[in-house]
Amino acid sequence: MSLTKLKVLYRIVRRIVDGRMRQRLTTETWSGITKAINDSALCANGNNFDYLFRIETGAMFDRGSAEATYVRAQGFIREHLRDPDLCIDRISAALGCSKRYLHMLFSDRGMTVSDYIWKARLQHCRQELETQNGKTITDVAFSWGFSSSSHFSRVFRKYFGIAPSSVNKGLHGGMPVDVVLE
Repeated sequence: MSLTKLKVLYRIVRRIVDGRMRQRLTTETWSGITKAINDSALCANGNNFDYLFRIETGAMFDRGSAEATYVRAQGFIREHLRDPDLCIDRISAALGCSKRYLHMLFSDRGMTVSDYIWKARLQHCRQELETQNGKTITDVAFSWGFSSSSHFSRVFRKYFGIAPSSVNKGLHGGMPVDVVLE
């Protein structure tokens, strides 16, 4: 195996471990990679390695295509989700595309950019409220980019059908809350 491919392999494995690439892999490919890693035969598993090599080197799809731009937008949003100033202006500037084009990409998938951001933030807040002891609801909301605790409580209740305090109470001896995320 060439030195270039070894360097790419190293970057791929780091990204998989970091979880940054997982959403771009099909379930079948991910299963193959997991099996190959478990069998200590990643280098011998040419099909999966070639697939990952194409993703890593940008040969998987045209970086200017709509799908590639959508994937890049999702990545940018995930990386900046905690930033209260995250908005379509910043996203479009970072990706080098127009706001209108970003709106079109997300509307083709049945949502707005803002909806995507708010839902992602709410899901992270819910997860943190369920797992983090000692943090207040306001602390969690503010840490994920909300700037008003009352606004956070309203949109949380609208999205999940329960108050954030119910989730928090569920952790501390109250009734368990079972709401399935979309």
